[in-house]
Amino acid sequence: MKLSIITINLNNRAGLDRTLNSVANQTFGDYELIVIDGGSGDGSVELINNRNDIVTKFISEPDGGIFEAQNKGMSQSVGEYLLFLNSGDYLSSPSILQRIFSIGFNEDIVYGDIIFRAADKISYRVNTPSRLTPSFFLADSLPHPCTFIKRELLEESGGYDRQYKTAADYDFFLRSVLAGNATYKHIGLPVSVFAKGGASSDESKGSVHYSERELIRKKHFTDSFPFRSKFTGLYIMLFKKKIMLFKKKIRYAYYYMKSKLRKSFMEENLD
Repeated sequence: MKLSIITINLNNRAGLDRTLNSVANQTFGDYELIVIDGGSGDGSVELINNRNDIVTKFISEPDGGIFEAQNKGMSQSVGEYLLFLNSGDYLSSPSILQRIFSIGFNEDIVYGDIIFRAADKISYRVNTPSRLTPSFFLADSLPHPCTFIKRELLEESGGYDRQYKTAADYDFFLRSVLAGNATYKHIGLPVSVFAKGGASSDESKGSVHYSERELIRKKHFTDSFPFRSKFTGLYIMLFKKKIMLFKKKIRYAYYYMKSKLRKSFMEENLD
């Protein structure tokens, strides 16, 4: 099987329904869909039980958070690649998976572009870079819902580090791409729509997320590749990070304006 789609859910029935529908509408068929529910009580379980036409495996039980649930989904998967598409997020078009996998690739990590959608229905597309550099990771990361990860790579790394509540994917990408030898490929298609308001973008959890990212940066940028010298690493952390964060804000503002002013940019490469 080429792809395992893993969807994590907790009391988000409406968002889960949107996610499942986007998978059901795909023209691509070489996938399994695994839903890991944290013991919802809002009708999510009933919804999943009614969608056994597309849901291959389903577990509903309390867990220790998003990344414990995602590791659980990984352990149930058999696909060559994993796509973590949490409840509320959805695939950008019915043919997107078909178009992605018709390209042909064998890299460890394959990623596309992302469309951010806020609660007020404001949407904008952000292009991910073709090269994953230390400078990029100082201020940003790969969006989970548009990234296909080889199952073997994630399994061999031990899965996501559960000590992190909201940023274990960031830690994984730094371990794999910067400190490791993982190969990667960028595909210039908007893969999915990310519903802002999840654990990594929820303002109530924002301080935890940023604190975890800071710990992860210090671990990777001062003690290991690509900055062998702790002095150099700390210099990068203190000065270059601020510059990169500013550039990230400018880059996102640019894509927001481009999305608003050029309708074809949002529709580019979509059905």
